[in-house]
Formats: sequence, structure tokens, C-alpha cells
Amino acid sequence: TLFRQPSGPTVTTTTSGNGSYSFTNVATGFNYTITPSANRYTFSPASQTVLVNANVSGINFVGTR
Repeated sequence: TLFRQPSGPTVTTTTSGNGSYSFTNVATGFNYTITPSANRYTFSPASQTVLVNANVSGINFVGTR
């Protein structure tokens, strides 16, 4: 889930088979919080905040059952 801070639209996406993900049509110049979720999984970190000024990569999470 992608949430624009302090208030804004919430966008969801689904990972591919290899765990990669992307969001489209994200406005630049804002902070966003990315929060992973899946049934019966916990994630580390629980969420990450990123300032989007261009394409952003390397925002990774580890899921544990």
C-alpha cells in the first residue's frame, strides 16, 4: 500500500512472482509511506517512508510467516 503524506490517495499494488512491485502515476515531490501486507505474514520493516522526486528503487521488505 502506498499512502501520500500527510493526507492523500492510498494506492495498492501486487508483487510479481519474484517479489518486485511498482506503483504508477505517483506525483513527485511528496513523501509516501509504503506498507506491505499479506495474510499470515509479518514484514520487516513494517513500513518505509520515501520522498519521491523521480524513479525510486531499493525499497525492500522481508516477509516472515
